[in-house]
Amino acid sequence: MKKGLIAIIVIGAILLGGFIWVKNTYNQMVADMGALQSRYPQSVTISSIGKSEQGRDIPVMIVGNPQAANHVLMQGAMHAREQFTAWLLMA
Repeated sequence: MKKGLIAIIVIGAILLGGFIWVKNTYNQMVADMGALQSRYPQSVTISSIGKSEQGRDIPVMIVGNPQAANHVLMQGAMHAREQFTAWLLMA
């Protein structure tokens, strides 16, 4: 592993503290996203890009101006048991 990646993992673990061992659920993630949107209504937009095999919405959260000329895509938890990447994005 590269030193930069190790630093990101260590910083993420420090930011998340004891939280990293808590299993998050889909409902908790949706609630956390809603809380961010409630706190920052001018900066956070939430929508769905489709449905999962289980029939749940696949949420997308846009932070900033959706009409901006440039965008950065940040995604996490694309594969099973990849909760750490989602936690880093929400930290």
